[in-house]
Amino acid sequence: SKILSDYISKDKRFRYYRRPENRQKGPCSCRNYGFEQSNGEYINFFDSDDLFKPHAFKDWVDAINERAEAVISKIELVDFDSLEVLKVYDIESKNLIEDFFIGTINFFVCGPLWKKEFLNKQEDLFNESLRNGDDWDFNLRMLYKAINLVFLKTANIQNRVHQNSLSKERNKLNKKELISYFKALNLHLELTKNRKDINAVRVSHYVIKRYKICSNKTTEGKTK
Repeated sequence: SKILSDYISKDKRFRYYRRPENRQKGPCSCRNYGFEQSNGEYINFFDSDDLFKPHAFKDWVDAINERAEAVISKIELVDFDSLEVLKVYDIESKNLIEDFFIGTINFFVCGPLWKKEFLNKQEDLFNESLRNGDDWDFNLRMLYKAINLVFLKTANIQNRVHQNSLSKERNKLNKKELISYFKALNLHLELTKNRKDINAVRVSHYVIKRYKICSNKTTEGKTK
Protein backbone atom coordinates (compact mmCIF):
# COMPACT_ATOMS: atom_id res chain seq x y z
CA SER A 1 0.00 0.00 0.00
CA LYS A 2 1.00 3.64 -0.39
CA ILE A 3 1.20 4.15 3.39
CA LEU A 4 3.72 1.31 3.75
CA SER A 5 5.68 2.53 0.73
CA ASP A 6 5.92 6.01 2.21
CA TYR A 7 7.27 4.73 5.52
CA ILE A 8 9.78 2.44 3.82
CA SER A 9 11.06 5.23 1.57
CA LYS A 10 11.48 7.64 4.48
CA ASP A 11 13.02 5.30 7.05
CA LYS A 12 15.14 2.25 6.23
CA ARG A 13 14.19 0.65 9.56
CA PHE A 14 10.77 -0.12 8.08
CA ARG A 15 10.69 -3.20 5.88
CA TYR A 16 7.83 -5.07 4.27
CA TYR A 17 7.87 -8.76 3.37
CA ARG A 18 5.32 -10.99 1.69
CA ARG A 19 5.01 -14.65 2.58
CA PRO A 20 6.88 -16.70 -0.06
CA GLU A 21 4.67 -18.95 -2.17
CA ASN A 22 6.50 -22.02 -0.89
CA ARG A 23 5.55 -21.22 2.71
CA GLN A 24 2.30 -22.49 4.16
CA LYS A 25 -0.56 -19.99 4.39
CA GLY A 26 -1.66 -18.80 7.81
CA PRO A 27 -0.56 -16.48 10.62
CA CYS A 28 1.90 -18.97 12.13
CA SER A 29 4.03 -19.35 9.02
CA CYS A 30 3.95 -15.58 8.48
CA ARG A 31 5.10 -14.92 12.04
CA ASN A 32 7.89 -17.48 11.71
CA TYR A 33 8.95 -15.99 8.40
CA GLY A 34 8.87 -12.47 9.81
CA PHE A 35 11.01 -13.57 12.73
CA GLU A 36 13.54 -15.09 10.33
CA GLN A 37 13.86 -11.73 8.54
CA SER A 38 14.16 -9.68 11.72
CA ASN A 39 17.44 -8.27 12.96
CA GLY A 40 16.38 -6.19 15.95
CA GLU A 41 17.09 -6.76 19.61
CA TYR A 42 13.41 -7.06 20.54
CA ILE A 43 10.44 -8.84 18.93
CA ASN A 44 6.72 -8.13 19.14
CA PHE A 45 4.21 -10.19 17.15
CA PHE A 46 1.41 -7.90 16.01
CA ASP A 47 -1.80 -8.86 14.18
CA SER A 48 -3.94 -6.81 11.80
CA ASP A 49 -6.73 -6.42 14.38
CA ASP A 50 -4.36 -4.91 16.95
CA LEU A 51 -3.52 -1.28 17.68
CA PHE A 52 -0.45 0.07 19.46
CA LYS A 53 -1.05 2.81 22.00
CA PRO A 54 1.21 5.88 21.54
CA HIS A 55 3.35 5.01 24.58
CA ALA A 56 3.71 1.30 23.82
CA PHE A 57 7.34 1.02 22.78
CA LYS A 58 8.62 3.49 25.36
CA ASP A 59 6.87 1.61 28.15
CA TRP A 60 8.24 -1.73 26.98
CA VAL A 61 11.83 -0.56 26.53
CA ASP A 62 11.85 1.46 29.76
CA ALA A 63 10.70 -1.59 31.73
CA ILE A 64 12.93 -4.30 30.29
CA ASN A 65 16.10 -5.24 32.13
CA GLU A 66 19.20 -7.32 31.51
CA ARG A 67 17.76 -10.52 32.99
CA ALA A 68 14.23 -10.37 31.59
CA GLU A 69 13.20 -12.57 28.67
CA ALA A 70 10.18 -10.37 27.98
CA VAL A 71 8.09 -7.43 29.12
CA ILE A 72 4.37 -8.19 29.05
CA SER A 73 1.67 -5.58 28.60
CA LYS A 74 -2.00 -5.71 29.44
CA ILE A 75 -4.46 -5.93 26.52
CA GLU A 76 -7.62 -3.92 26.07
CA LEU A 77 -10.37 -5.74 24.20
CA VAL A 78 -12.18 -3.02 22.21
CA ASP A 79 -15.08 -2.76 19.79
CA PHE A 80 -13.70 -2.79 16.24
CA ASP A 81 -15.57 0.33 15.11
CA SER A 82 -16.08 2.49 18.20
CA LEU A 83 -12.91 1.39 20.08
CA GLU A 84 -15.00 1.24 23.25
CA VAL A 85 -13.08 -0.74 25.85
CA LEU A 86 -14.97 -3.97 26.54
CA LYS A 87 -12.49 -5.70 28.81
CA VAL A 88 -8.94 -5.41 30.16
CA TYR A 89 -7.23 -8.76 30.60
CA ASP A 90 -5.28 -9.65 33.73
CA ILE A 91 -1.73 -10.78 32.98
CA GLU A 92 -0.14 -11.54 36.36
CA SER A 93 -0.60 -14.55 38.60
CA LYS A 94 1.20 -16.49 41.31
CA ASN A 95 0.38 -19.60 39.25
CA LEU A 96 1.30 -18.14 35.87
CA ILE A 97 1.35 -21.23 33.66
CA GLU A 98 -1.69 -22.82 35.25
CA ASP A 99 -3.79 -19.66 35.05
CA PHE A 100 -2.69 -18.91 31.49
CA PHE A 101 -3.62 -22.47 30.52
CA ILE A 102 -7.19 -22.13 31.80
CA GLY A 103 -7.67 -18.55 30.63
CA THR A 104 -7.76 -16.78 33.98
CA ILE A 105 -5.07 -14.51 32.57
CA ASN A 106 -4.32 -13.71 28.93
CA PHE A 107 -1.95 -11.47 27.00
CA PHE A 108 -2.53 -12.74 23.47
CA VAL A 109 0.34 -12.87 20.97
CA CYS A 110 0.78 -9.09 20.94
CA GLY A 111 1.18 -8.46 24.68
CA PRO A 112 4.84 -9.46 25.18
CA LEU A 113 7.93 -7.70 23.88
CA TRP A 114 10.41 -10.59 23.67
CA LYS A 115 14.16 -10.43 23.62
CA LYS A 116 15.25 -11.92 20.34
CA GLU A 117 18.17 -13.71 21.99
CA PHE A 118 15.67 -15.67 24.11
CA LEU A 119 13.52 -16.61 21.11
CA ASN A 120 16.63 -17.66 19.18
CA LYS A 121 17.28 -20.33 21.80
CA GLN A 122 13.88 -21.98 21.33
CA GLU A 123 13.63 -25.10 19.20
CA ASP A 124 10.33 -23.98 17.65
CA LEU A 125 8.32 -20.78 17.63
CA PHE A 126 4.82 -20.92 16.10
CA ASN A 127 3.26 -24.30 15.35
CA GLU A 128 2.26 -24.04 11.68
CA SER A 129 -0.08 -27.03 11.93
CA LEU A 130 -2.47 -25.08 14.19
CA ARG A 131 -5.32 -22.96 12.84
CA ASN A 132 -6.72 -21.98 16.23
CA GLY A 133 -5.10 -21.81 19.65
CA ASP A 134 -1.79 -21.00 17.95
CA ASP A 135 -0.96 -17.87 19.99
CA TRP A 136 -2.03 -19.63 23.22
CA ASP A 137 0.21 -22.56 22.30
CA PHE A 138 3.16 -20.29 21.51
CA ASN A 139 2.87 -18.26 24.71
CA LEU A 140 2.59 -21.35 26.89
CA ARG A 141 5.66 -22.97 25.34
CA MET A 142 7.62 -19.75 25.88
CA LEU A 143 6.38 -19.53 29.49
CA TYR A 144 7.69 -23.03 30.15
CA LYS A 145 11.18 -21.72 29.39
CA ALA A 146 10.99 -18.10 30.55
CA ILE A 147 12.11 -17.42 34.12
CA ASN A 148 12.37 -13.65 34.34
CA LEU A 149 9.38 -11.68 33.12
CA VAL A 150 8.36 -8.07 33.68
CA PHE A 151 4.64 -7.21 33.82
CA LEU A 152 3.34 -3.73 33.03
CA LYS A 153 0.45 -2.21 34.93
CA THR A 154 -0.88 -0.47 31.82
CA ALA A 155 -2.20 -1.64 28.44
CA ASN A 156 0.03 -1.04 25.43
CA ILE A 157 -2.23 -2.86 22.96
CA GLN A 158 -5.85 -2.70 21.90
CA ASN A 159 -7.29 -5.84 20.35
CA ARG A 160 -10.22 -5.00 18.05
CA VAL A 161 -12.98 -7.59 17.82
CA HIS A 162 -15.79 -7.99 15.29
CA GLN A 163 -18.15 -10.74 14.19
CA ASN A 164 -15.64 -12.24 11.78
CA SER A 165 -12.76 -12.37 14.26
CA LEU A 166 -10.95 -15.70 14.13
CA SER A 167 -11.22 -15.97 17.92
CA LYS A 168 -15.00 -16.40 17.50
CA GLU A 169 -14.67 -19.46 15.24
CA ARG A 170 -14.98 -21.88 18.16
CA ASN A 171 -18.36 -20.38 19.02
CA LYS A 172 -19.41 -20.76 15.37
CA LEU A 173 -18.53 -24.47 15.59
CA ASN A 174 -16.13 -24.27 12.67
CA LYS A 175 -14.93 -27.89 12.54
CA LYS A 176 -11.37 -27.18 11.42
CA GLU A 177 -10.93 -24.50 14.09
CA LEU A 178 -12.30 -26.79 16.78
CA ILE A 179 -9.96 -29.61 15.77
CA SER A 180 -7.01 -27.24 15.94
CA TYR A 181 -8.11 -25.83 19.28
CA PHE A 182 -8.43 -29.22 20.94
CA LYS A 183 -5.20 -30.40 19.34
CA ALA A 184 -3.45 -27.54 21.13
CA LEU A 185 -5.28 -28.27 24.40
CA ASN A 186 -4.34 -31.96 24.33
CA LEU A 187 -0.75 -31.18 23.45
CA HIS A 188 -0.32 -28.98 26.50
CA LEU A 189 -2.25 -31.31 28.75
CA GLU A 190 0.46 -33.83 27.95
CA LEU A 191 3.30 -31.29 28.30
CA THR A 192 2.16 -30.15 31.72
CA LYS A 193 1.14 -33.45 33.32
CA ASN A 194 4.43 -33.80 35.23
CA ARG A 195 4.96 -30.14 36.09
CA LYS A 196 4.97 -29.35 39.79
CA ASP A 197 3.98 -25.71 39.27
CA ILE A 198 0.43 -26.49 38.10
CA ASN A 199 -2.58 -28.27 39.56
CA ALA A 200 -3.11 -31.17 37.14
CA VAL A 201 -6.65 -31.77 38.35
CA ARG A 202 -7.65 -28.15 37.78
CA VAL A 203 -6.17 -28.14 34.29
CA SER A 204 -7.77 -31.48 33.37
CA HIS A 205 -11.17 -30.25 34.57
CA TYR A 206 -10.78 -27.17 32.40
CA VAL A 207 -10.09 -29.30 29.29
CA ILE A 208 -13.05 -31.57 30.04
CA LYS A 209 -15.27 -28.52 30.53
CA ARG A 210 -14.20 -27.13 27.13
CA TYR A 211 -15.06 -30.44 25.48
CA LYS A 212 -18.47 -30.48 27.14
CA ILE A 213 -19.27 -26.90 26.15
CA CYS A 214 -18.41 -27.52 22.50
CA SER A 215 -20.21 -30.87 22.50
CA ASN A 216 -23.38 -29.28 23.88
CA LYS A 217 -23.25 -26.48 21.31
CA THR A 218 -22.82 -29.04 18.54
CA THR A 219 -25.83 -30.99 19.81
CA GLU A 220 -27.92 -27.81 20.03
CA GLY A 221 -26.94 -26.90 16.49
CA LYS A 222 -28.05 -30.28 15.15
CA THR A 223 -31.43 -30.08 16.86
CA LYS A 224 -32.31 -26.62 15.56
